[in-house]
Amino acid sequence: MKVGERRVISLVCTPSTGYEWYLAELSGGLVFLGSSFERSGAAVGRQEEEDFVFLAVKAGPASVQFAKCRPFAPADIIYDEVLPIEIEPAEDGKDEILSTVKVGGWSEFRTCTDEDIGFFKQAVKLIGVGYTPVCVTTQASARRFIFAVNGRPVTANSHEFAAFIEIGFSGTTPYIERIVNVGNPGAPYGGYGPFIEITADELQAFQIAIGNRIGTSFTLLSYAVRIIAGAEYTVLANEKISDKDATVYPVVMKFTWPAGGSLELTDIQKVYTL
Repeated sequence: MKVGERRVISLVCTPSTGYEWYLAELSGGLVFLGSSFERSGAAVGRQEEEDFVFLAVKAGPASVQFAKCRPFAPADIIYDEVLPIEIEPAEDGKDEILSTVKVGGWSEFRTCTDEDIGFFKQAVKLIGVGYTPVCVTTQASARRFIFAVNGRPVTANSHEFAAFIEIGFSGTTPYIERIVNVGNPGAPYGGYGPFIEITADELQAFQIAIGNRIGTSFTLLSYAVRIIAGAEYTVLANEKISDKDATVYPVVMKFTWPAGGSLELTDIQKVYTL
């Protein structure tokens, strides 16, 4: 599969059993454009196909996983095997087709509006994992959204985790472009807990670690943490640049707190580079 190409994955189901196919997990440079399903009748035992359409937008390894469940019993899930897909550069050598619209023009992180939530629910119809938006940044010129979310698998004794979901539009229809788990995207749900509010004491500790940075200031919003031989923090923040336009960028700040050490700022990333 090459960058710019579409791929249709057809899955067979038996509607009379009540089970339907859903997209459960998506990673790498694949964009889910939507699905189509033609019912040919209500005969018991009839098998029918549902087509899931994907667009390759970035070269490299990608994967997709589907799951079957009955809408009236969402916890009763049957996961299919993860399908690996290798995406090659396009014929003209391009290894990405969305980079020109991902950079620049992103708003600061803000609270989600009812309209934002509506777009999110239209696009995010994954089964097996539920996602709750925490906040959002938007790129108005290209009508794109990056939601910071908390996810939770529907399986028993599951735990919440932090992630980012990027949503674009095909005409008037929103669709998922990518899901990035906080931490190690290759690990189950990244290894971090959910995004939570920052307390006054925690805010003071983060600000001490940030120190005095000339020409810029940060408004810290919430964080997720992973405990590994100390603690690692991923913090959502808005960075304000001291220029004539007082430009504000949504950023993700990384902190570590080694066992027996002190809290340190290790990285600052623009959200669209995640």
